Amino acid sequence: RQDSDYWKDNISSSSVPEVPVNLMVSKLITIGDTPTSWQLGARYFAEKPDNGSEWGLRFAVTIILPKS
Repeated sequence: RQDSDYWKDNISSSSVPEVPVNLMVSKLITIGDTPTSWQLGARYFAEKPDNGSEWGLRFAVTIILPKS
């Protein structure tokens, strides 16, 4: 029996590992006296299960509080 037959018979497509490739940009800006970090990114899945996402987006804002 070949290894590929074992894979087909015993491993479901949902257990195939995902291999994401991420590209992120980030910018630190000050709003009033409060520094904030703004991030935007895109993700492409080079390897994914049959029912997995092909790409994704991410957006985040982080408020940076001063040390007290």
